[in-house]
Amino acid sequence: MSRLQIFILRAVLGLVLSVFIAKMFFGQIDAVRVGFLAVLMVMMAYVAEYFRYRKKP
Repeated sequence: MSRLQIFILRAVLGLVLSVFIAKMFFGQIDAVRVGFLAVLMVMMAYVAEYFRYRKKP
């Protein structure tokens, strides 16, 4: 898969999961909260990838 396809997949999954999390924890779906959670989840995926594939000394 190309990097663009991986980004799109992560963005869609982040958006879907953030809607679920917002509904479960906050009781309502607010666009600002969902957007913030989606961006946070995508950023965490890239941070996890960085730590997974970094070179060990």
